[in-house]
Amino acid sequence: MTDYNKEKAYVFAEHLERAFGPNKEKTMVNSRRRVKAQINHISPIKPKEIIKEIKTNVDPKKSPAFDLITGEILRQLAKKTIVKLAYLYIAAVRMNGITS
Repeated sequence: MTDYNKEKAYVFAEHLERAFGPNKEKTMVNSRRRVKAQINHISPIKPKEIIKEIKTNVDPKKSPAFDLITGEILRQLAKKTIVKLAYLYIAAVRMNGITS
């Protein structure tokens, strides 16, 4: 290998080390703050929004996924159940902000 090729390989290796090196602690703290700030801007989901999504985007004739919940089942959910779904969604978003 020529000196020119060795130098080129060394420069490339340094570039890869900088690009894929571990994050600095300061960067991690800033990214956590950014995620929490984004989560704080997410407005809570309302049961009416869930109902609208089910009515407009769920096909009642489509086969169920692994959870075996069909579109028809979702359309038959009681209002109380939809409110609980909204609570679960909000809790999941908040937990994501805590663990990030």
